[in-house]
Amino acid sequence: MTSKYCLQFVFSIALFFGAIQPSYGIDIEGVGVEKVVEKSAVGRKVVKAWETAFKHGDNLRIDVDFLTNLSKHFDKYPNLKTDLDNPVLFDSYKKIYKDPELGFETLSQLADDVTDDIAALAKSEFFKAFVIKGRQFNSNIVDNLFSNAAISNKLQQLFPGVNLNEYTVLTEVQLFTTNGFTKADILLVKKTGDQIDDIIYIENKLSKGTNFTQRQKEGLSIIKNEGQLTVKASGGTVLPQNTIIDINQSKCIKISDHGNPDISALTASDIELVDFTPF
Repeated sequence: MTSKYCLQFVFSIALFFGAIQPSYGIDIEGVGVEKVVEKSAVGRKVVKAWETAFKHGDNLRIDVDFLTNLSKHFDKYPNLKTDLDNPVLFDSYKKIYKDPELGFETLSQLADDVTDDIAALAKSEFFKAFVIKGRQFNSNIVDNLFSNAAISNKLQQLFPGVNLNEYTVLTEVQLFTTNGFTKADILLVKKTGDQIDDIIYIENKLSKGTNFTQRQKEGLSIIKNEGQLTVKASGGTVLPQNTIIDINQSKCIKISDHGNPDISALTASDIELVDFTPF
């Protein structure tokens, strides 16, 4: 690929993402692709990303998503472009791009070659991927709460005789804690008129090893010591703001998997009562 056509390719990428606006008064062939690209700061960043990949003769230089991410990372990590001149670090960056969850493993393989920017990027991408999968897991639980056999069977086992169809499902209800608020992933609320008859509190964690957040710990501590929490927001008409709700420790559940947002393989052991011992 000649320099002229390489730049035309980069120009097309920048144009596609809106980094460069079409200028109908400019003859691109006459003025030169280089000058058109230079008219946009974003366009120049895309060029730098392409140049880095091209330097290593890597086919990812024609991967639009890769170049877009790389150009954004150049903004966030000022020394990254210099780091990626090193073929070892460039190869590590590719691994992190392709599979962010292997970020920490990639860092351990680099050993003394790791730089501050590469380390920060790997950790950032790892946690970003973990958060996205966590949200997917939570969404799958919410969408299939009563249809998933493992969950419905375990709820019936924990609460014999409970008719789950009598409960309203609320998600991400904000509850006041000692130093702020926590969001309950799921609250199952049974009401008769304005009277709250029962509440089942559910927290979802992508992995069994994932700890509760500081605010979640505060909320669980209040449940343990006071047996109630106060609604801050997002409870709708079922649980209006400032409603004080009684929550029994025996009605607090944690649903967790093994790092997989797909809940089809959930088992009874993945659904358990919250252990209040640490709180």
